[in-house]
Amino acid sequence: MKAKAKFFVGLLLIIIGIFLGLFVGIYICFYGGLVQIINGLQANPIIGKAIAMGIVKIICATIAGVISAFVLIIPGLAIWKSC
Repeated sequence: MKAKAKFFVGLLLIIIGIFLGLFVGIYICFYGGLVQIINGLQANPIIGKAIAMGIVKIICATIAGVISAFVLIIPGLAIWKSC
């Protein structure tokens, strides 16, 4: 029974880690960066800082997604392999 519980907890952490990485990378960074660029361009005096931060968000989307995914995937794999 204990091995099954470890297996499911490890698997659950891995699945949540994958979805967290996709959410952070795609929605927060990539989509949020595009929206920030568009809002910066639509402002009456164009806001250069908003445009620059939007570009930085888009560039760092992959790194942020991978790091946030690995925060849960690595412990999940460790728990999964220990059973």
